[in-house]
Amino acid sequence: MSRNNEVHYLKTNEDVTVEDVFGAARRVLTAVGLHPGVAFAGRRRQYRRAARGAPLLAAPLALALLLALAALRVRHALRAADADDRLSGMNYILELALGMLLNLLIYASAFIHAERYVRVLNTVSAAWTELPFVPNSQITRDIRYNIKRRAFLGLAAVTAAHILLISTEVESQDTVIVNTLSIFGVFIQYLMIVHFYCLIQLAISILQNITENAAHFMNLKKSVLGNNDCWSADWEGKSGTTLSRLEVNYSKAYVAVAEVNACFQLPALASTVQAFHAMVGEAHALYHGVVVDHDVGPQKAIIIFCTVLSQVFKIYLLGHIGSILKDEASKIGPALHDIPTDKQDLRLMLEIQHFSNQIQFEEIELTVYGYFPLDATLLYNIITAAMMYLIIFVQFDSDA
Repeated sequence: MSRNNEVHYLKTNEDVTVEDVFGAARRVLTAVGLHPGVAFAGRRRQYRRAARGAPLLAAPLALALLLALAALRVRHALRAADADDRLSGMNYILELALGMLLNLLIYASAFIHAERYVRVLNTVSAAWTELPFVPNSQITRDIRYNIKRRAFLGLAAVTAAHILLISTEVESQDTVIVNTLSIFGVFIQYLMIVHFYCLIQLAISILQNITENAAHFMNLKKSVLGNNDCWSADWEGKSGTTLSRLEVNYSKAYVAVAEVNACFQLPALASTVQAFHAMVGEAHALYHGVVVDHDVGPQKAIIIFCTVLSQVFKIYLLGHIGSILKDEASKIGPALHDIPTDKQDLRLMLEIQHFSNQIQFEEIELTVYGYFPLDATLLYNIITAAMMYLIIFVQFDSDA
């Protein structure tokens, strides 16, 4: 049994790289232009910026396709809208414009921050190399599962649901084809969230490794409690890990999260605004069609309701990413303070105090330009604001 544990321990520390975990996701993102010009140097286990190559052409081609599909949908909306329904037609065009603007910002942000992607991946790779995983650690396996199964299978399920929903709409065959192809824009928006999630998962792996090492720290201390030697020196001799090294890796996690936050705060803001507008506009259209005009059938009502749910789900995902990051960062403090300090020298207590101060002043969280956090409160705040605006619109309908 110990032999199996030793083999797993060596494989976790020496064989698993960031590319093993993130490589498949990186190739998918590169294919659509959202992770442009990033190449992996296998021998050095580092990433670098690739100046040339076919991946750089993916973004212009994707944007050209999105613009063509948006133009077709706008033309259809202008033809379908009559004089009495001009307001709803303009609202639909505004929603398309916001969606197209969001996609443009996603690609612009991807190219502007391409160097940051390289720095994030290299920071995570360096942290994995410098701080050993504890024996039988499941961190890399869990991260790989979250990226490959939860993120991309979830993306496939959401895309398939949108295609199924639009294809059931009773319209002309040409309209159904255009609307189905326009799912590509929705796919890009959700893929941006998946990209965001993957990079945050890599940063979370550093925090999880710190927490596990601190817990292993404590267990080893208990096993040598009767020894009068300095425990940190005893641990250093056995694993090469000290509290100062945990502090260094926490700083790496802080830097990685800050880089990821800088990459995605603009797309996150644009996605929040677009989702808020769609939630309010579609919900009001549903109310107006069912209660006021009585021209929305059950099938159309279900489609509009599912569209609103899609926007709510998008907001939930953005908040969930920040929430799981904050939850993982909050586990380090308790694990650190569980380390017993009896029968030890002053150095160990000062190291724990210094690490605690670092956690306090280098708080790991995601924000949108510092205006509001991306955490569990985001969904509540957006829904309450949307409900307030919807009530105002309903009152205007009642007065009319």
